[in-house]
This record gives sequence, C-alpha cells and structure tokens, in this order.
Amino acid sequence: MSFAFFVSLFLGIPTCTSFKPQFGICKRQLDIKNGQEAATVIIAESYGISPNNRSAPIVIWREGKELDCDEGIGFRGWIRDSKTVWTRDCLLGQYIFVMHTIVVAYHSGDRLSDTALAHEYCHAYFGDNTHTGECDEDRPGNRIAEANRKLKEAGF
Repeated sequence: MSFAFFVSLFLGIPTCTSFKPQFGICKRQLDIKNGQEAATVIIAESYGISPNNRSAPIVIWREGKELDCDEGIGFRGWIRDSKTVWTRDCLLGQYIFVMHTIVVAYHSGDRLSDTALAHEYCHAYFGDNTHTGECDEDRPGNRIAEANRKLKEAGF
C-alpha cells in the first residue's frame, strides 16, 4: 500500500483505493461545466500562473441532493464527511491535496464566479490551507476576488 493511502486514511481524505471512497469521485463521470476550461485559464492567469506550467487539479462538482446543509451561510453545501475531522462544517468547496482534486458545490444556474472554484484553485496553486496568505479573502486586493472579477467580466 502506498504512503498516500495511509496519509489519506489518517486524515480522512478519500482515495480510489480507500475502503469507502467518499464524494463518489472514483465512480463519478467528470462533469465539465460550460466554460470551465476557459475559466481555469482565467483563474490561473489571474494568479500569475501559466496554465501550461502547472497541472490544474481535477474538479468534482457536488450538486442537487448532495448539498445537504445550510448553516446560515446563505448557500447549500455539504457536511464534511470525514470521521477524523472534529467539526461538522458545511462546505462550499474543498481542495484534496493527496488527490490534487477540487470539490465544489454547484447550484443550478450558478455562474462559475458564484462558486468556490477560484477559492479552491487558490489552495491548489499556493498551498495556503490556513487562509492567512494568498487565500485570505479578507485581505484587500486578494487574488480570489480578482479572479472572480475576471470570470464575471468574461461572462462566467
């Protein structure tokens, strides 16, 4: 068994070899949203990253009945389903480092700039999992707001 497998079991991160794959990632067809590929380029460029120099993570969309919580955040998300995490957060997005995969809540009719896509790409590209660096959305002029502004300008 691989090192990544043991890390994923310890952290509760899904892998295709886990005993109980979470998020349905291994069985699910990748659903590419309209404009997603162009949006990925816009986000990468707004972060100062050439899309050709960095592999973009896989994007998994959770929608419909998979969105099972709304804890006063204004949007429906999903409950973090890891048994090793002590909080029951209602998530709108998540970057899974071991799988280089982004999971994002999608509500019918959303524009890509309305989702957590740019935020999760920030985690993938900069590794800021504490929201204190590049992925701090409270910081004036933050990269995520700029990426979402550019997505809106492009009609996404």
